[in-house]
Amino acid sequence: MATHLLHFMIQSTRFWIANLGLVLGICASLQAHGGRFRPASPSGPPAATGGNLPARPVTGARGGAGAPVAATPGGASAAATGPDTTGWEYWWNFNADPYLDLRRKVFEPRPETGTSDALTGLKESAVKTPAFRPTNYRIERDLLPALEAGLKSGKKDIVTGSMLALAKIGHDPERMVSLFRPFLKEELEIAETAALACGILQSPKALDTLIDLVRDTPQGRRMTGREIQVNPRVRSFAAYGLGLIGHELDKAPLKSYLQSILWDNLTRTDHASQDLAVSCVIALGLLKPEDPSELVTKLLAFMQEDFRDHRVRAHVPTAVARLLQSGPYWKPRQDAAALFLQLMQSVKTEAEVRQSCTQALGILVPGGSPLARRSIEALITAATEDSDRMVRRYAIISLAYISADGGPMAPMVQGRALPFMLRQLDHAATLERPWYGLALGLTVARGRVKGFRVWPNSMVSLVRDRFRNTKAPIQRAAYAISLALMRHEGSEEMIYQAMLKTKEPEFRGYCALALGLMEAREYRNEIRAMMAKARRQPQLLLRTATGLGLMQDRDSVPALVALIRPEKGGPTTSLAVLAAAANALGFIGDERSLEPLAEVLIDEKQQKLARAFAAVALGKIGSKEILPWNHKIAADLNYAATVDTLTDPSNSTGILDLL
Repeated sequence: MATHLLHFMIQSTRFWIANLGLVLGICASLQAHGGRFRPASPSGPPAATGGNLPARPVTGARGGAGAPVAATPGGASAAATGPDTTGWEYWWNFNADPYLDLRRKVFEPRPETGTSDALTGLKESAVKTPAFRPTNYRIERDLLPALEAGLKSGKKDIVTGSMLALAKIGHDPERMVSLFRPFLKEELEIAETAALACGILQSPKALDTLIDLVRDTPQGRRMTGREIQVNPRVRSFAAYGLGLIGHELDKAPLKSYLQSILWDNLTRTDHASQDLAVSCVIALGLLKPEDPSELVTKLLAFMQEDFRDHRVRAHVPTAVARLLQSGPYWKPRQDAAALFLQLMQSVKTEAEVRQSCTQALGILVPGGSPLARRSIEALITAATEDSDRMVRRYAIISLAYISADGGPMAPMVQGRALPFMLRQLDHAATLERPWYGLALGLTVARGRVKGFRVWPNSMVSLVRDRFRNTKAPIQRAAYAISLALMRHEGSEEMIYQAMLKTKEPEFRGYCALALGLMEAREYRNEIRAMMAKARRQPQLLLRTATGLGLMQDRDSVPALVALIRPEKGGPTTSLAVLAAAANALGFIGDERSLEPLAEVLIDEKQQKLARAFAAVALGKIGSKEILPWNHKIAADLNYAATVDTLTDPSNSTGILDLL
């Protein structure tokens, strides 16, 4: 039975925080596919509480939720429901990264005032503890040799994990491309990882390789060892890579060249190549040309060609919004917003396209502009009357975005958007109230970045009331996150006490995360104790560790390392907990974990999955970027219009299912 699990076990931060319980629900039936789990297809409707599946772990593993569970021989699978992609928590975990801003907080020196734990109102003269970001010397001494050894291990999960880790670190890109290129001839799972790794380097040194793959040239076929064509999945991953590189380029002619390649592949792609077309649209949206007007015009025209696959067209609004969200492009912005409003309000428009138009309006429309009135009214109508639940819920988020941009005194924000969201907090359907609660927190958090620091007190008071009076844990958790986004210090004790009074691990984890967002370090001892007891509760382990990372608390590092490198004769760590520990160590980013993790990676006596997870953690710790590399793709993405190479909630086969 193949157990090439890497792509699943290194799932993105947003997916792991919300859906790490998927690991617990996956049966012994594992099919080698780029390191991904291959669970049974979902049966029945999505779970209503966030997508945790019944525990059924890998052969020989312990159930993450309790005692060992016997695996089913021969690939038999228990029936399971898939993750609920319509809940607020699913959106949050695709978009949480800039709000957490975890690596920046972890790597900043932390203010200290001797033995005092009261961190509010510190003076500038406070002593600061040293930052723990690994130096280039440590990366070159400890990380790179271990990861390059992992490439030579011959174990698929270790090879692919090491390859992605090296790409995230990004040292000596030209050499890395030469190391990755031979893996393009390996089986599909490794080949597509190699293509993606070239893109994650975000270096022009990888362009020739990726261009040949995307264009399916004779050289591209030779690189992949194929006579007929480059595999469409490899081409799709290479297209995403071109977008990632183009995002960082500052040479206009080179950007223009990439644009022509991606556009040519998009318009020549037939219905059977849906994945490649989607990857080209998303990559075009990442390019940031000096003047995006011409590209926007072409994309808007493409979007209106009804013979095109509607799932491909559904990604155009996000791409256009990304191209226009910064810069003085008022005419293209007006044209795009007008089209999106028209399509959003038309019953003839496919649901996925309407969903994306709804999201794009939140990115495109300035809160104080003439566009705000019509857009806010249309979004309010969509939020209350649209038949599609994701249109309704994306409309709520877009109202928050526009409100944050305009500020509390903008006429349509003060007179229409904010009163509507506050009223709906009590009067909306039960499952949509958490979305309004989260939206209010997002409004304050995003508004704060714009310089708007004073918002109506009713926003806090009503969210606090919902937190106190809501019983359903996952709904209540949304209000905890909202209060944390508002940075309301008066709510810290309330959230802490609620965390202590419940045994529900998902809610407790979100409370720990909220306290971390508030940097409420006075509660770190209790959260650290929760993490220590969460050995068989991977979601709780991950969220408590994330909260501690946000508090810049590093005392948990040895315990997390011990989960990946257990003592001889000690209990075997389950797959789910291995994943959580690796992610947590990457979140915390303490250079003290480099040496033990590198030792695990190169130690052939360690279990294979522990070695692979060590590579995951090393890549996260040494990453050249503050935010996760795939945040640029995930942010404000319509994940309801997904394709397999983008994200697959059930099988984890997409680019966003990677760390």
